[in-house]
Amino acid sequence: MNAAKLKNPSFSLIQTKLYRPAVSDNLIRRPRLTNLLNNGRNLPLTLVLAPAGSGKTTLLSDWLDTCPCPSAWLSLDESDSDLDVFLSYFIAAIRTIFPEACEQTLALLQVAELPPTKVLAGTLINEIEGLHNHPLLADEQRFVLVLDDYQLISGQEVNELLIDLLRHPSQTMSLAISTRRDPALPLNKLRAGGLLTEIRRQDLRFSAKETKEYLQRSTEHPVSDSVAAVLTDKTEGWITGLHLAVLNLRHISDSDEFVASFEASERYIMDYLVDEVLSRQSAAVEEFLLKTSVLNRLCGPLCEAVINLDTPVCNGQAYLEWLEQTDLFIVALDNQQQWFRYHHLFQLLLQTRLERQYSRDEIAEI
Repeated sequence: MNAAKLKNPSFSLIQTKLYRPAVSDNLIRRPRLTNLLNNGRNLPLTLVLAPAGSGKTTLLSDWLDTCPCPSAWLSLDESDSDLDVFLSYFIAAIRTIFPEACEQTLALLQVAELPPTKVLAGTLINEIEGLHNHPLLADEQRFVLVLDDYQLISGQEVNELLIDLLRHPSQTMSLAISTRRDPALPLNKLRAGGLLTEIRRQDLRFSAKETKEYLQRSTEHPVSDSVAAVLTDKTEGWITGLHLAVLNLRHISDSDEFVASFEASERYIMDYLVDEVLSRQSAAVEEFLLKTSVLNRLCGPLCEAVINLDTPVCNGQAYLEWLEQTDLFIVALDNQQQWFRYHHLFQLLLQTRLERQYSRDEIAEI
């Protein structure tokens, strides 16, 4: 990836934040949603809002696989709440498409005192609009920039920047935001003006038909309509709940009995993951999961440093590849299968277990 670097940056950009997560081979295509996204790709903002584990990131990544317009990706974290950090990554993402873009805005980030947000926003808007005649943007199309996990942004400066961008929307860029809660942006005004595409929790829920297809593809066993209907009802079409069901259906012969006792709402998920998922893993796998949960992004060498794995057979990369092959709540961040992250809920569970099983000093040593 041609991820641009800042001139004399005060910090190092984490390149994997600019990688679009890879989608699973078992992905169920959802044309009713990707068509909605395609229809809105020339609007200023697309909002995908739902709780954790609803498939927001997967949907957006799958859409960009087939979207005819150029696209960029930025996975946000808490550090991006600082305006200069956010803008540095925002521009770096744009530069994965247009390597020379936004020079003036970058220059403003190098001054001793950061200019007012409106000055930064105005400069950025003009530079983005200046890309309008770029050869990559033929036939009046826009490029799409995805901001993933926007709920991690706190404070108002970043919101104010985006408010200015949306108040004077570019004809060149379309923003797509995934988040667990409504951002402090002018959604009502955009909605009233027909300038907003929205996909929310109810839209992301799997239908009984989609549930059946997902279960059969993931377990490689036939699934009855009644089992699919009951699981759809019990999980409310929540993909993470369905994924939990898959992990257990692989080990259970009587699917009807399992479905009758299965609970997969968010209220039960922590206990369920502990009892039914972690309990099936070997001690070595559980240790690997717990200790590497301190990492927000995973690669083989980083995991080895945390676990102190030194045998060539049992290496960090092999663990990560095995976890992905078994669909154990891990997300690939690149097509080379080098960088991964845990599903947010699963990482939270692992960190909770880590704190119970290890002392503070032991965790600090990790």
